[in-house]
This record gives sequence, C-alpha cells and structure tokens, in this order.
Amino acid sequence: MPNAKKQKNGKWRCQLSVIEMIDGKKVEKNRSFTGSTKAEAEYKALQYKESKSVRIDDVSVQNALRRYIDSKSHILSPSTLRGYTRDSSHILAPLHGVSLSRLDTETVQRWINNAATTYSPKSIKNAHGLLVSSVTAIAPDWSVRVTMPKSQKKEYYIPTSHKKRKGDACASLLPFP
Repeated sequence: MPNAKKQKNGKWRCQLSVIEMIDGKKVEKNRSFTGSTKAEAEYKALQYKESKSVRIDDVSVQNALRRYIDSKSHILSPSTLRGYTRDSSHILAPLHGVSLSRLDTETVQRWINNAATTYSPKSIKNAHGLLVSSVTAIAPDWSVRVTMPKSQKKEYYIPTSHKKRKGDACASLLPFP
C-alpha cells in the first residue's frame, strides 16, 4: 500500500512505482499523487494502481499465448510464428486450461517433467520461453524458477584408419595413410 508524506506546503504526496509493458519490455515508472489530506493522496494512488493492474484470474494460459502470438504477428518472421503456434498447440497443451492466477513454479515444473519424457530439451526450453514471454506480457511481476532438462550431448562417429575401405568414395578425403 502506498504511504503518503506531508510536504512543506502542507499538502500530502504519495509516490507509486508501477511496472508497465511498453513495446514488449518492462518499464518501471514512478507516479506522484497529491491531495489535501493523507487519505486523499493514498486513495488516488490506489485508484491509479488498480486501473493499471490486469485481472489475471480471468485469463487462461491458452488465451495468454494467443494474445502474445497475435500481438507479434506483424513483427516476427512467419517461421517463428509457425513455431510458436506449434509449441502452443502441442507442447504447452497440458497448461491451456490453467488460469494465470493458479500458474506457479510447481505447476510449471510438473509440466516440464512430463514434457521431458516426450520432447527434446531444446523444444522444452523454447516452449518455456514462449510461456514466460506470454505470461509476463499480461502480468509483468510473474516469474518462476524451474529446473530445465539437460541438453543431450551428441556423439559423433569418427572412423579410424583400420576402418577405412579402399573402395570408399570419401576415403581419399580422409587424412589417414
């Protein structure tokens, strides 16, 4: 709750810090409200804060994803939008019915754990990035701290000199004697 302080001129001043989304980025703005009484200044600040806040009770993850993708439809490349739509409808499908007010660290971590059995770590990381961007566009203060699956290290086959065949077309390109 904002706290008002009395100024030298006898009026009351209440300062409020509000996080707003401008062009997809979080911007913190300080607002000042004055009144003839302490209660009046605090009331003006609370009224402004409530007008700027979004009720996340009414928004589901599916709606947040759709709103985010629609807001970027003329900015991002078609392949990125296609990937976002695919991730939204496949990987993030188990979270579609969850309200943003009920989306917490445990829910997201359980989703990651279940998705890790089906999808690659890179796909899960991409979908998680889309989820976080979509939710923070509506609720800038929302954050989760989850453990992501480890990337799978690829092992490449390198033929040794005894496995090189004379009839192999690529054998002359190998640096073996």
